[in-house]
Amino acid sequence: DEGFALYGAARVAAGEVPYRDFWLVYAPGQFYLLAGLFKLFGESVLVERLWDVAARLAIVALVYALTRRLASRRAAVAAVLLVTIWLAAADYFGYAVFPALACSLAAIWCLLRAAERGSARWLAAAGVAIGGSTLFRHDIGGYTLVPASLAALALACTGAPAPHRLRAVLRRVVGA
Repeated sequence: DEGFALYGAARVAAGEVPYRDFWLVYAPGQFYLLAGLFKLFGESVLVERLWDVAARLAIVALVYALTRRLASRRAAVAAVLLVTIWLAAADYFGYAVFPALACSLAAIWCLLRAAERGSARWLAAAGVAIGGSTLFRHDIGGYTLVPASLAALALACTGAPAPHRLRAVLRRVVGA
């Protein structure tokens, strides 16, 4: 996967367009993002690896933020340790699943904010995050879109619950 990401990004940086000038089964987000980074910092595997580390760090930060919002600090630290071990064990780089997962987690965080605040801005931000997820991995974007749409529909039909009620319900669901 790393070779495909690097090769596709180099082609995009040279002016080619995915699906028109070359074909791969991957979504174009990784190619365009890496091509932009290559334009800024030069074409290098190091640039791609640093992007990969940034995407993994975003996952860790979002897992902490979500878990901390729904559970105790101890549960958040445990979740971060588990996710960090899982991400460290993944010895492949340039895998578009990591930025897609980070975007999906950001969408969930935005949906929680929308539920707490009753703000359409947070729903819009969740939609943007889902779009970002889809740009990196079509499947993960779709998997996030369906439950997020159901959550947004539930919010629209019932109104946003009070923040303390939402936390109480979610804490019971996650068992914290």
